[in-house]
Parts: sequence; C-alpha cells; structure tokens
Amino acid sequence: MKITFEDGSELELPETWIECIKIKHNLSPEEYWEKVALHIRKLWSEGKVLTKFGEEPINLTFGHEILENEEYYEPTMARHAEKCIYADLRACLLAKAMASVGGSAKVVAIGNDKVTVYSGNEKKEYDNVEDAMKNE
Repeated sequence: MKITFEDGSELELPETWIECIKIKHNLSPEEYWEKVALHIRKLWSEGKVLTKFGEEPINLTFGHEILENEEYYEPTMARHAEKCIYADLRACLLAKAMASVGGSAKVVAIGNDKVTVYSGNEKKEYDNVEDAMKNE
C-alpha cells in the first residue's frame, strides 16, 4: 500500500508492516490508515511524532536526520507517518524479526490497560503482567 501526502512525499508500507497491522489490529492496511491518518496528521500539525515513549517534539526525534551532511532540511510527512506507524507496530515487528532468524523469543508490549505478547505471527492479550507471565 502506498500513501501519498500533501507535501508530495510517499510512504510504501512494507509487507512485514502489513502483516503486523493484521496481527495487532486485525485490519487491512487501508482500514488501518483510515483509522490512524487523522491522529498522525494532527501530530504533524502540532509538531509532534509518536515514539515508543509517547508523543515527542519532532525536532527531538528527527534531530540526527536534520543535521545529516551538516545540512538542515525539514522532515517529510511520509517520514513522519513512517515513524508514527513504526512506534505503533514495533513490538510485533521485533517479534517477527526474531522469528525470521529462527528465534523463539516473545516480545511484551504494555499499554492501553493490557499486556500484549507477540511471538512470530501470534498475539495474545492479558489484563495484567502477572497473568501474562504465568501463561507465557
């Protein structure tokens, strides 16, 4: 799926990301984008980006890119959206990466009053850490 933004930049969602969208949200990539686009555009307009730590100012997140080659340039809307979507999918992406090299580790994501455990192509949700640890 390719998304074209108002500034002309484009984001092509990698197949692994599409798989994680299906695993985590049980949505097609189009349904997912419809669900998150407004929030991502709102963050863009506020000068913020979603990271594993929550919402942060764009200048902190893109700092190393802005100073690349000692030239200043503004981040594109596509790169901003990519960072936001990555932050949402990162636990699933990490589990898939480990599974792709034969690893059997599980990745735990804690948030939204639930604990989610990813293992390869599977996702299990628990109400609390204790239940997740007991069952995993």
